[in-house]
Amino acid sequence: MGQVRQEERRKVILGAAVDCFLQYGYAKTAMDDIAKKASISRSLLYIQFKNKEDILVNLLQDLWQQQMEQAAHILDREDSLQQKLIAIFDVLVIQPWEQFANQDGQELLEEYVRLFPQFEEAYRKDFIEVLMTVLNDRQLAEVMMLSVKGLKMDHPTLKVLRERIQVLVTRLTSSD
Repeated sequence: MGQVRQEERRKVILGAAVDCFLQYGYAKTAMDDIAKKASISRSLLYIQFKNKEDILVNLLQDLWQQQMEQAAHILDREDSLQQKLIAIFDVLVIQPWEQFANQDGQELLEEYVRLFPQFEEAYRKDFIEVLMTVLNDRQLAEVMMLSVKGLKMDHPTLKVLRERIQVLVTRLTSSD
């Protein structure tokens, strides 16, 4: 019973943390802010997490794990190649973009990469493996992943990013 309660508390804290990080920015968020938002004492917060960096690492690792689990479910569906790719990009690109595209979200991701430098390589590897499962072509998977990264360079709106991904998937998977 205690383990379930601890896991529930952990989820509440991480939810409060992401709210605080996106509202105040990572640098300006204090452990007190997170504790208040989670409706727990600071001492209870420190029992669960050592510091703000520990919260950030756990938060983004959990989000990535959830995204990868969603992507795995998409891979099991009987959709067309294009439908699977659009759904995968929705989970791995669009949803995070929607959540983290603002300045505070970008600061959060930059801080995470600073604290956990191997993240980018792990992210790239996992992303390519998911695409490889659908495409059976490593080179095409790498081109698609890098292309999508480029599609975000000018910080488009969510609608524009969706449209760009649709064009990319359609063009790269259509057989002439």
